[in-house]
Amino acid sequence: RNTMEEDTLLELLRTLSATAEEGAVLGTSNETNSSKLAASDEAMSNPEGQMCLSKAEEKALNRDAALDRLLQSLEDRTLRDVELSLEVMLAILNALQTTWSRSVRSEEDRIHKFIAGALDLPEFCANDELQAAGMQLAPPLLLDEMFLRLGRPLQEDSRPMPDAPGSSQSKRAQSVSIGAAGAPDLPVPAKVSREPPGPDQTLEIGAVRALLYWLYNGVPATRRVLRQRIGHAALQNGCGTKAPPPGLCALLEVLAAIIGGLGGGVGGGVGGGADPGAG
Repeated sequence: RNTMEEDTLLELLRTLSATAEEGAVLGTSNETNSSKLAASDEAMSNPEGQMCLSKAEEKALNRDAALDRLLQSLEDRTLRDVELSLEVMLAILNALQTTWSRSVRSEEDRIHKFIAGALDLPEFCANDELQAAGMQLAPPLLLDEMFLRLGRPLQEDSRPMPDAPGSSQSKRAQSVSIGAAGAPDLPVPAKVSREPPGPDQTLEIGAVRALLYWLYNGVPATRRVLRQRIGHAALQNGCGTKAPPPGLCALLEVLAAIIGGLGGGVGGGVGGGADPGAG
């Protein structure tokens, strides 16, 4: 059967770790069609621009090919041939951070799928080398972005139109709680019932949750910081009158697992022993 070498995996991940400026010149950002055409026309007006444009298009194609190849390695299980080393894990984290900085939805969806799937593999449990790396695997900027994304409100494009016939939002507007006498009392709070996140946000939350589980369960040096960050984020996102963000559920799941000793992981693939200091 086909196999994957560590060098091949690193090459794919490093393709994704190229800076945003190197890969997002044309067709990969949220520019309008007119601005893309303007940039294209301007670039094509001189030889240097033509060369830069060609390189940008090539890099964008390379990123798409790399992401597709990573997902294919999950599907055909060839990723399990690679031993998870510190170099590989750092390359995965760099690819994730660079993809986030580019803000290209199709790329984010694929890197989220890859990370959630990879960290669920038994071969990707943290070994002695990774455990010794400690906070090198959980730098402040990465943690900031992870908790920022878990605190995002429900994505606008995943909500139904408020006046849509049969939408749960219109039903909530008409819902009331029934008092002791059977008469309408007070409107049901909006936060009691809420639309689930859309598929993109669901993938994002799943990837961040998987990474939190993996770090806490496999790299003991990160546990104290993660307990503090998770507890603070859960408290911050759970208070107030607005509906909590969809990521709060993931935070509470991880927090409950920590309190219980974190004996399992995402899908059972990120297992490990209890943390004596979790309480």
